[in-house]
Amino acid sequence: MWHVTVVILLSFATSFGKGLFDGCIYAAMHDVMPDSARATAAGLMTMMGFLGAGISTVALPAIALHTGLATGFAMMAGLYLLAVIVLILGRPAIARVILRGREGVLHG
Repeated sequence: MWHVTVVILLSFATSFGKGLFDGCIYAAMHDVMPDSARATAAGLMTMMGFLGAGISTVALPAIALHTGLATGFAMMAGLYLLAVIVLILGRPAIARVILRGREGVLHG
């Protein structure tokens, strides 16, 4: 019976953690996005989250069959590293777009 309790507690903890994460990440995004781009940014972020979740449910078992589950998780974590690299490399372009948006608001 304790297995059921553990599953329920883990389900609650992960759901609660996901809620905190989403609340914080969307709030942080809205702090840096111009008003006119917030809806688009929220939509893109949601789409990318669902796309990543969908791909990982298929990719992880396929990878784990050939490499083992631990290696599969490590390889999937590498995608986060790739995302960080893309964000760092794209930062100047993103800053230009945000600055252009703010200038448009000031002059518009």
